[in-house]
Amino acid sequence: MEALPVSDPARCAAAHVPNSPLGELLLYGCVLPWSTEWRGIPGAGGQAFEAALALQHADWDRLETRFPKATLIVAGDFNQDLAVKHYYGSKRKRTLLEDALRDAKLVPLTAGPNDPIARDSAPYACIDHICVSESAAWTLESTARWPDAPAPMRRSLSDHFGVSVEVSSL
Repeated sequence: MEALPVSDPARCAAAHVPNSPLGELLLYGCVLPWSTEWRGIPGAGGQAFEAALALQHADWDRLETRFPKATLIVAGDFNQDLAVKHYYGSKRKRTLLEDALRDAKLVPLTAGPNDPIARDSAPYACIDHICVSESAAWTLESTARWPDAPAPMRRSLSDHFGVSVEVSSL
């Protein structure tokens, strides 16, 4: 595994995995701003979110150009739901995120009816997502949340659920 440079090392990390059971992978972990300032850009109206997302999208493009045969996996705290019923974020940030993922040909495995939190723990929903290249020769088997409880372990651990996906190769 090789660590790779990213445009915002405070919020992102990337690695190239040349040989995995699922083939060659590019892993990109990230955190997108919520409603706070980022690099001097105000959070109001999703401005910081938009700027950080554009920078991360440029990273995805650069990494895929460098490793064209690898499957890109982007995972992290997107601070925006992609649930069937709105939970967190804004319409504008959701549109920005959906457009960026579509443009990058990434499929959010934890979105819509596959959201393991919204599916089982209303009123919550995923804001932490796992996305993969649409060209991946994989089948989504299941999504899960941790803890498997009605709410995250807010007081003792985190205000977020952990999320995971199980895939199989075709």
